[in-house]
Amino acid sequence: MYQTTPSNTNIEKLSNEAYAERVSHFETLPDDAFIRLKDLLEYSVIPFSATTIWRKVRARTFPQPEKISANIVAWRCRNIREWLRSPASYEANCTHQNSQSTSIIKGDGK
Repeated sequence: MYQTTPSNTNIEKLSNEAYAERVSHFETLPDDAFIRLKDLLEYSVIPFSATTIWRKVRARTFPQPEKISANIVAWRCRNIREWLRSPASYEANCTHQNSQSTSIIKGDGK
């Protein structure tokens, strides 16, 4: 009688065509465009959960986000593409960091 999985959840994997379509949408964004975490996850370009992405940001093995407003952070598409070219050897470039990014990493949000 009890439903263990809601009937409206999408738990099946994306088909190859659907995955290719989402990745192609990401590829059409300009390098200077900002992309938020929810969109990164939706495009399925990054094979990690939000928690893993933030863990990698803190470890400096994933690009640092930029603070757009008091409650919004986003990544430049160029930085994500740079990471995608060589994720194993990526190290966040400290020259692009500012005090806002540092507080984001620490979880201050200020």
